[in-house]
Parts: sequence; structure tokens; C-alpha cells
Amino acid sequence: MSQPSTQVDGSSIEKSLTEWYKEHAPALSGPQLQQAVQLGMSQFRTLPIEKQREIAAIRNVPEPVHHHEPTLRQDPAIERWRDMRDHIHEGFRFTRYNTGPALFYAAVIPVAFFAVTYYTKDRWSWMGKERGESLLKRPPPSPSQ
Repeated sequence: MSQPSTQVDGSSIEKSLTEWYKEHAPALSGPQLQQAVQLGMSQFRTLPIEKQREIAAIRNVPEPVHHHEPTLRQDPAIERWRDMRDHIHEGFRFTRYNTGPALFYAAVIPVAFFAVTYYTKDRWSWMGKERGESLLKRPPPSPSQ
């Protein structure tokens, strides 16, 4: 058996919001209070969580689910950019535009580092030296000799 749904008109919600604003924002009165109540009724998600639960109970609807703080606003453009950045590698393929740089970073740079280290490995001696001594393994002859 299902429970009979109780339909509540907007006046009871407005009354509930008015009471809540009087309790939590005593500085509001008159037109400011009515403006806040109307804004609260049209912007249900901007209300505090406790008030959302109370209004959900009055309206006989399920409570709103919050996955984050209700004050966090998500920018769709930023979310699209984040999603693109996270999944950019899935659609990669070699094209004329990216083949050259890919070969450069994958082959030329490592080969250049290898060549520099290979051809200079016998040139330097990193053993302990005193001040004034050369780091070269075979220092050039001194001018006095």
C-alpha cells in the first residue's frame, strides 16, 4: 500500500521560509524579507542543507543529494577542458604535424646525449683533485716544459 501524497501549496513553503529567515537573519524585514523568501523559493539549491531537507519534507519529495558543498559552482567550460585533458592520449595518432617532433624527442635527443657522454667519457677524471689541478685525464703540457 502506498501512502497518500500530501500536496502542499506554495504558501506553506513561503510561511516556512519566512519563519526561517526571521530566526536566522533578524536584520531582514519588510521588502527585503519578502525578496529573500521569493529568492529562496526559486533558488532551492542555494538554501542551507537543513532548510532544503525541511522543504523537501513539506513538498513530499526525496531529499536533495549533495556530492560536494552546495556553495561550489561548477563551470561547464572548465569541466569540459579537464575532461579533454584527461582523455587526450586516447585519440593520439601520428600525423604529418606531430611525427617530426615525436621522432625528435624520442630519437634525436637521446642519441645526442649518448654521443656527448660516449665521446667525452675518457676526457675527464673526477677523482679527488687539489686546487689548481686540471680535471682533464691528460692535461696539456705546461708552458714551462
